[in-house]
Amino acid sequence: MASPPAKTAFAMMDRALEAGINFIDTADVYGNDGLSERVIGRWFQRSGKRRDVVLATKCRFRMFDGALGTGASRRRIMEAVEPACAGSTPTASTSTRSHAGHPDARGGGAARPSTTS
Repeated sequence: MASPPAKTAFAMMDRALEAGINFIDTADVYGNDGLSERVIGRWFQRSGKRRDVVLATKCRFRMFDGALGTGASRRRIMEAVEPACAGSTPTASTSTRSHAGHPDARGGGAARPSTTS
């Protein structure tokens, strides 16, 4: 059963999709310990609308202690994307970006885009 705030979020996403808005931007640090992505994932499960939405998510900032609690390794990216994908495999309509610039990137740390498929 969804909490009252989750029900409100579900209704907002339903309304947005009905109005033609199909792009959702989130990050693992939004909300409390990934709450935003978990709510979106539950909405996908409830609504069955995963294939109707372009999901953009970001990761990089520390989520938990230890070496894998931050960064942009493949494992970290896949773990960051999973809650919003409702346990399904990220699709071509899932865009993942580093929430902070890569220190080795040209241009003073511009973010490097990464897309999972």
